[in-house]
Amino acid sequence: MENSAFRSAAPTHSVLDRRSGEFAKNRLLNLAFEDGSPDHLREDNTEEPKSVPADVFKQGVQEHAIMLGMLLPEDENFLWIAEESLLAPLPEGWLQLKDEQSGHPYYYNQASGDSSWEHPRDSFYKEIYRQKKARQQEDAFTRTSRL
Repeated sequence: MENSAFRSAAPTHSVLDRRSGEFAKNRLLNLAFEDGSPDHLREDNTEEPKSVPADVFKQGVQEHAIMLGMLLPEDENFLWIAEESLLAPLPEGWLQLKDEQSGHPYYYNQASGDSSWEHPRDSFYKEIYRQKKARQQEDAFTRTSRL
């Protein structure tokens, strides 16, 4: 879904699974953990998901793009990767938990016992960005060398 435009509807609970940057990160975290636990983020929960204001989501996507290695505004055409990454579900067997001291989310793999501050799929989306960026640079070089 290559798309530089942000979704028009405010995203729901899935965006609360991911954060980067300070301003949007803290606002999104407050929305995600306003009841003191991340239980409402789990897929098996039947409660109505919380929505995030569009401006907070947009800023969160931009800050997440930077965390993925993008240079803004130069890489705005790759914001779709950051958005997709931000909305990516956790892989099977992973849980998002809340660090009691900092209040920040972290990720725990039930099978291996591994934990990480970084979403388990971040490296996948970083690689997609690197490949797309390299392809864009190759295409630009090919176009200029033909002139």
